[in-house]
Amino acid sequence: LRFPESDPRSAPVALSNPLSVDLSVMRTTLAPGLIQALLKNISSGWRRAIRIFETGMVFFGKGQEVEEIFKLGGCVCPGADSRSPWGEQETEDFHSVAADIEAIFASRGVALDLVPGSEPFGHVGKTARVLADGRDIGYLLALKPEIESEIELPAPVFLFDLDMGPLVHDGKAAFGEVRKYPPVFRDISLVVKEGVYSSEVLALLRELGGPLLEEVRLFDIYKGKGIPEGHRSLAYTLAYRDPERTLRDDDVDQIHGRLRDQLVQRGIRLR
Repeated sequence: LRFPESDPRSAPVALSNPLSVDLSVMRTTLAPGLIQALLKNISSGWRRAIRIFETGMVFFGKGQEVEEIFKLGGCVCPGADSRSPWGEQETEDFHSVAADIEAIFASRGVALDLVPGSEPFGHVGKTARVLADGRDIGYLLALKPEIESEIELPAPVFLFDLDMGPLVHDGKAAFGEVRKYPPVFRDISLVVKEGVYSSEVLALLRELGGPLLEEVRLFDIYKGKGIPEGHRSLAYTLAYRDPERTLRDDDVDQIHGRLRDQLVQRGIRLR
């Protein structure tokens, strides 16, 4: 996995009485075991998609003590034969694995954000740090192509390694009554600079949208004709709902118009 010497994961705790050389140190990450399990399944003849996970402890030396951290690790690979009558939409990718992770944590009432990150074994541009309520709990990444080639893995391979703490100790999902009144939807397209991430724009829309803005969902990303170089268009659908009554179109137009004005005041271009 190409850990540099400065990385704590490259300095495992040694056992005083190991059973063998291969089992002489305590693991600092779940990733190697997951990759070995993936290789074993493929070498045994399994050709279809592989989705495996593990929960367990990793260990780090802290002076004379050993710190144990409870982890959730996963490995996803489309397999040696990813053909499907439904085409590429059925093939796992970075975003589908991210959605699965978000769903796992949402079931415990924990909101996640994915932000750009780096790992020595991660594909550049396809490596993210995972934040749970603002706290860094691990990574999601696509394995570097050179590593996939070295150990003869069918590409792509996606790995995640996350702290289990938020799932075990944090809050539970909240459930409420079914909403009586229907939402009213409006779409908005914003032109932002490359490097401005959708999570930042989502947070701004929720901040400015007011108490009746129930949901914001990204549905399109566009670069090309009509968009300045170094920029991209992000399009969102917004759901407004009042828990006490049915919103009229003129009510929503007023709220949505105020949101658009505030975005312009923040220097964001509307498309």
